[in-house]
Parts: sequence; structure tokens; C-alpha cells
Amino acid sequence: RHTSSTVKQLDLGESTMGAALSLMGAVALPLGSGFAVGLLTQTEIKGWYAGLKKPSWNPPNWLFGPAWSVFYTSMGVASWFVLKQKGNPTLPLTLYATQL
Repeated sequence: RHTSSTVKQLDLGESTMGAALSLMGAVALPLGSGFAVGLLTQTEIKGWYAGLKKPSWNPPNWLFGPAWSVFYTSMGVASWFVLKQKGNPTLPLTLYATQL
């Protein structure tokens, strides 16, 4: 019986736990990379970046952390969906890893 409250599960060919773990790994990679780059460049924020001439519409500094976290999380979820597609994900994931 099908009701409007029925939730269709995505057929991933793996257990729910396995899907959750692979999704967490796919999201952890870009988030971890972004965090590492942030640590390496944090001194530059107070240095050259603070001295740059920025437009009036430049977002406040506190917004960059949450915004990049959303971007990196979205990238990780997208890469996970590519990985779960039928076919060979080598080319798209190689391009993704190269730009990351």
C-alpha cells in the first residue's frame, strides 16, 4: 500500500550504515581539506587580505567560514552521488579531486 507519507529510500546497493559512512567520508574530504587550507592561510587574513582594497559589497569576514562549510559539504554530497551512479566515476571524481 502506498500512502503520501511513505518515504522512498534511495537504492544504493548497500546497507544504510554503509551508505551513511561513505557519505560521511565523501563530505569529510572537502571539509578537512578546507579546514587545513584555512589553518595554513589564517595568518594571511590579518596580513595581506585585510589590507586589500575591497568593494562596498564585500561580505563580512565572519561569513566566510559558514559559507565555505556549506560549499564544501555540497561538493562532498555531489561527489558521493557521482560515486553511487552506475558506470565508471573515475573521470568526474579525478577532475573533482584535482580541483579540490
